[in-house]
Amino acid sequence: VLWAGSGEPEKAEAMARRLMESHPSLAQGYIDLGIILARAGKREQARKIFEDGLSVNPGHQLLSENLRRVVDSR
Repeated sequence: VLWAGSGEPEKAEAMARRLMESHPSLAQGYIDLGIILARAGKREQARKIFEDGLSVNPGHQLLSENLRRVVDSR
């Protein structure tokens, strides 16, 4: 997420995807990628990532909150 904020969104997205692939049950990868995508204006992709994260981590508070933000911002 920090890389995305410092002007390297492609690198940030790649790192978040790598985290998700390496640790698919870890919520942080889904959170990071979803935030990066949402900030890039890719809200539908972000929504899907948050939903995917919730399917692996049901009821996770940060995933749920970020999903709500993306859905409400449409």
